[in-house]
Amino acid sequence: DRVVRLLWAVACRSRAWGSAPGRGVLAAGAFLLRGILRAYSGVTGRFLGIGSSRGGRFLYRLDSRCMLPYSKKVDQKPPKDFLPERAIARLGLDPLLVPWIARFPCPASLRRPGTSLEILLRQIVGQQLSMRAAGAIWDRIAERAGGDLTSLAALDLQSWRFLGLSEVKAGTVSKLLRDVASGALDLSALSQAKDAEVRSALTARKGIGPWTADMFLIFALSRPNILPLGDGGLRRALNRLGAEPGDYLSERWSPFCSLATWYLWRSLDCEVPARAL
Repeated sequence: DRVVRLLWAVACRSRAWGSAPGRGVLAAGAFLLRGILRAYSGVTGRFLGIGSSRGGRFLYRLDSRCMLPYSKKVDQKPPKDFLPERAIARLGLDPLLVPWIARFPCPASLRRPGTSLEILLRQIVGQQLSMRAAGAIWDRIAERAGGDLTSLAALDLQSWRFLGLSEVKAGTVSKLLRDVASGALDLSALSQAKDAEVRSALTARKGIGPWTADMFLIFALSRPNILPLGDGGLRRALNRLGAEPGDYLSERWSPFCSLATWYLWRSLDCEVPARAL
């Protein structure tokens, strides 16, 4: 346990000061050992609070209020083609993500429960609404559907408005359900399509924009390399950490941009750690 903690501290410290290529390998090794041995279970200290005034730079500090045991269990089993160790080793080389990788266990999958249609509809319904308001509206829709969302394709706009949707969202949801029911949009076929093809198929429909398409790619199709730069939560997380949103992030995190985005979303639940000046 002490050896793993030492490797972790040295790797993070070396990466923050970084110059030698071998330090990246050391960082990746520390992440792999941490994941295998679960050496962080019960850690609440601030052993990464190693600072140096030399050069006016210092390391990220993990606040004890943001640290949870790493032994937290993950309910879902990872898909066969997903290797958490590889993803963590890749993303762990970026100091921007180091505190959140240490704080939150790597999820086995980002896919949300439910059918692809349900996930897509929930994204549309929840746009620009609080989670509480969106949840209340969705509960009414689910109750009206009675287990078959396509049965709502026959509802008129007034009925959708009664369920709590705005006029614009009511039109979008109504048209989407008619397309799915008629076969004009085959959501199951999108699972075999490329990311760009999925975006094109969804954004061709009025009321569905790039953000909704990106959320569908992440949460319904489990695509690993999606960077939703239009997402307000992601931009807010980057701004809090002193980073500028941009396409350059895709090069830093590829092919695991979706997981990097998830870590930054989770960072919003914590206080901002100290960062390199």
